[in-house]
Amino acid sequence: MLKKILVFIDWFTPGFRAGGPIKSIANFVQWMHTDYEIYVYTSDRDLGQTAGYANITYNQWIPFAENINIRYATPEMQNSKALQEMMSAVHPDFVYVNSMFSKHFSIAPLALKNNFTYCKFILAPRGMLRKSALAFKPYKKKIFLQYAKMKGLYKNVFFHATDATEVKDIREKIAADSRVLEISNCPAKPVAKITPVEKKINELKIIFIGRVHPIKNLYFFLQVLEKAEAAIQLSIVGVMEDEIYWNKCQALISRFPASIQVKFLNELPPAELEKKIEAHHVLALPTQGENFGHAIYETLALGRPVIISDQTPWRHLAEKKAGWDLPLNNIAGFKEAVAQLAATNQEGFDGYCKNAYQLAFDFYTHSDIKEKYLQLFS
Repeated sequence: MLKKILVFIDWFTPGFRAGGPIKSIANFVQWMHTDYEIYVYTSDRDLGQTAGYANITYNQWIPFAENINIRYATPEMQNSKALQEMMSAVHPDFVYVNSMFSKHFSIAPLALKNNFTYCKFILAPRGMLRKSALAFKPYKKKIFLQYAKMKGLYKNVFFHATDATEVKDIREKIAADSRVLEISNCPAKPVAKITPVEKKINELKIIFIGRVHPIKNLYFFLQVLEKAEAAIQLSIVGVMEDEIYWNKCQALISRFPASIQVKFLNELPPAELEKKIEAHHVLALPTQGENFGHAIYETLALGRPVIISDQTPWRHLAEKKAGWDLPLNNIAGFKEAVAQLAATNQEGFDGYCKNAYQLAFDFYTHSDIKEKYLQLFS
């Protein structure tokens, strides 16, 4: 019999508004379902939605694929009693928690771990311990972490960090002797063939994918574009999370010349987003911090270069001629990257696309990610 992994995550497919975490776990279950029996416990609705998913049975295990079962829990069933009954019934060998601060999908299962001593509990912070993430609601998060450590919430818990920065964050914010294994997120398979897109000199179609929130740094990138001389189209794809921040962005956009066009497209489901990326020349994401950056990887895997900050695992892109990763105190560098790509002709742009795709392909095919996950779940 296969060993069982019980996964806790706030949102899962068919949801998509939460972005990276959903993709991380969707890819994880596809990579691992031949080696384990996987149960995903999640909420019955997408991020920010008041209604549950249509045409889905709630509060019971439903088959998703071979050895994969999903349970979409309604709010009234997200309580300790129901949770304990569900965990007892599944009798998992591993409990895989994917959040730091979620009441029902992180704190609650960890609080029950003393009742399930036969399980190995694994916690993936998903970037929530980064300095940039803790800067939002800092007092509340600081108090919670102090309380959690005092109560032993993380005692006998293994940690999954997705990069070296997260390893450091865990040991600084939780405990210096925390048991941590660093493993990148499971990537999706790159496309079989790059879809070409026309590239004219001094024209550039840019896509920004991320929540409208200071941590994703949209306003910074608008400042990069403010005095750009090329003809630029910027498409913004993401959840409207911070309207005050968006109003600030709009005030800057209103001063743009006619040669710089900006469209806000809200969030898009995965299939539509893929086509939208392919219709653009480059992804821009000067984020304040990503523990993986699914939008970055997926753009590369579709054969498009990226212009990003140096606060992600995707580094040394200029050396590989697959894009740029720049420090956020170097706005001139971002301006130069935009100008350089805008001035590139079709042949030069196709070279960037080929290199971007090769970077993603090599990451997918030459990594030891699955072996490391097998080690973590052992």
